[in-house]
Amino acid sequence: MLADPIDLETTALADGSFALTLAGARVHDPIGNRGVVHTNAELIDLIRTEFLAYPTIDVNSDHQIHEPAAIGAYRFLGLQREWIDPARDNLSEDFTLALANDPFWRRLPGPEVVDQVARWQPARRWLEELGIEHVDIDFVSIDGVVEPMYDGESNGIATMQFRHAAETLEAVFRALDPEERAVVVYLHNALQGAVTHALALVTGRCTDLDFATGVGATHGLIFKLPDVSGTDHSEAFAELKNSARSGLDYIAAYRVGSATERLLQILEADEGGTVEFKSTLRFDLKERKKNKALTDVVVKTIAGFVNTEGGTLLIGVADDGTVIGIDADEFDNNDAFLRHLYTSLTNAMGPSVTPLVNARIVDHRGASVALVECRRGTAPFRVKGKDGAEKFYARTGPATLALSDEQIEEWLQTHWK
Repeated sequence: MLADPIDLETTALADGSFALTLAGARVHDPIGNRGVVHTNAELIDLIRTEFLAYPTIDVNSDHQIHEPAAIGAYRFLGLQREWIDPARDNLSEDFTLALANDPFWRRLPGPEVVDQVARWQPARRWLEELGIEHVDIDFVSIDGVVEPMYDGESNGIATMQFRHAAETLEAVFRALDPEERAVVVYLHNALQGAVTHALALVTGRCTDLDFATGVGATHGLIFKLPDVSGTDHSEAFAELKNSARSGLDYIAAYRVGSATERLLQILEADEGGTVEFKSTLRFDLKERKKNKALTDVVVKTIAGFVNTEGGTLLIGVADDGTVIGIDADEFDNNDAFLRHLYTSLTNAMGPSVTPLVNARIVDHRGASVALVECRRGTAPFRVKGKDGAEKFYARTGPATLALSDEQIEEWLQTHWK
């Protein structure tokens, strides 16, 4: 059935999520044949907007948009739900084989390789930072994966270097958020193996322009070659750039309003009056043992937030913004971590503080970070120490300070008249 994409709508559902609908019926995703539904209206709006670029859409009997089959959020979301989330995609199953099929690892045979490599510079610089040598797959021998095109002593070294590259890049891939992996897998499958550049794109190590230039060069799309016309080059470049931009737009729209997006915003903001980073909740990284004093510091920081203007605490992040995760705290699971945090807050300030504190564990590229968002209280909170003495904490700039009796009186007059 042909339809006008202008008739696509973003429909609010009773549970607070949003669905893509056409003439009142839900549109299904292109892979799993489930309704296109998400908690972010912005993602559904993005899908609608991408289809508005076409005069018509072809919807089959399963309510799937069959044509156009362009790369975009509609297909990224379907792939993520049906293949990425259950880790059934081809990169998760055999990353080394996928990387071996990336033309980035097979250079042009003639003098044109100079122009090709020049267009790979952003990706090559990223590999250098990772300690990866850019080798030619034709010199690599891995049983069941790839056979060398040439014989010679260099095969052993090239094979070792490629194995290292595959192990390192697979670790990068597995540490990505699901929406990032969906973009990498789809671009790899749709663009004849573009694994390396897709990884560089979603990790911010190359732009959409770098992606289009680099992937184009992997397939010999260099204008200087006699069989590549200016028209062919321009059209292919535009398509590759649009594919990269579609992937980045999908990641951004998928994250709108999510804890992941909020975490990224806080990491970019750095520490300040309403933002604080703590490496751990209870484990002393220098002494290599548990230290209750660290939990007390976290409690004081939260008290300072609720007594001032609110704020956000990230646990599992070093002072310089490096994400190290909360694994060092050695809790059995995330629930145990959160229970320890909330119990410590309740013991120190009473149960009325807990509604002001929203703590969540957020995955950031393989590391778990505690995102603790605090609202300003309607009354002041004092922190009870182990000796029973109470102290009042407030934020003054980027620091949490205990106020004297005189300062407390002035503070209360200023904040709770």
